Amino acid sequence: MPESPSFRRRPKAGFTLVEVLLALAVLVVAVGGTLGTLNAYVRLDQQTAQKSMALRVAEERIERLRAEPFSMLFERYNAETADDPTGFFSSPGNGFAVPGLDMQDGDADGLAGEIFFPVDPSAPGVLREDITDSRLGTPKDLNRDGVIDSLDHRLDHVLLPVRVEVRWTGPAGMQSVTLDSLLSPR
Repeated sequence: MPESPSFRRRPKAGFTLVEVLLALAVLVVAVGGTLGTLNAYVRLDQQTAQKSMALRVAEERIERLRAEPFSMLFERYNAETADDPTGFFSSPGNGFAVPGLDMQDGDADGLAGEIFFPVDPSAPGVLREDITDSRLGTPKDLNRDGVIDSLDHRLDHVLLPVRVEVRWTGPAGMQSVTLDSLLSPR
């Protein structure tokens, strides 16, 4: 027996509003996840590039120190300006700029790079053997006389521990790269 026309199902002509909204919601979630992943990748890539640049600059600074006359290294690159070999403020000092990196908030000199020697912070122009810094390998007999003392060895040292540090604010917050070396006359 044939069905009456009122009970016949009509073929679907399209999507219902609920189906369209559900498809859009799935699409929004998928695009949001993809954009979040891309954003994290870009931040990680930027962080890696900044860290590589900071490491390269620190290595270049160590090489520049090695190329300078050893007898004037400490005086030229310490934080004391009164002992600069050719007069006040005539030497590069212990801070240096690193183009492309934003300095950390509160950085006193406004420079991302800094050079450290074994000194007492209250007397930055005095090179000391008795300063304890395991990364610099100190205390250390800097003048090779067999005694580690608290005297000023800026004029008689034959070893010079040095730390080069680059600090900046990047996508992951405050970052730093540090290199330590032991310099000696060539």
